[in-house]
Amino acid sequence: MRQTIEILCQAKTLKKCVRLYYDGHVRTVEVHIVGRHKHTGNQLLRGFQVFGGSNSNQQTGWKLFYIRGISHCFMTDLDSKAPRPQYNPNDPAMAGGIWCRI
Repeated sequence: MRQTIEILCQAKTLKKCVRLYYDGHVRTVEVHIVGRHKHTGNQLLRGFQVFGGSNSNQQTGWKLFYIRGISHCFMTDLDSKAPRPQYNPNDPAMAGGIWCRI
């Protein structure tokens, strides 16, 4: 998981999207904030999905990902348009600590 967090934070810094496999779907995501849930300790990514599949059939939009569920994560050459409207740098889901954010 540490390697995934490093890739996510590097992509955020370089303003690039990441491609990842999550919950049965390949997704392209703009990284906005990576942190930890206050009560559960779960490591989380809040991102804006720009391409890819989804169990909810919402192929684009704001998503919250459990980092333990991410596999095959890599940075792409696609430029990120972050921050997107409605981005909250003080995301309450990340009240347990922040590794990186816009």
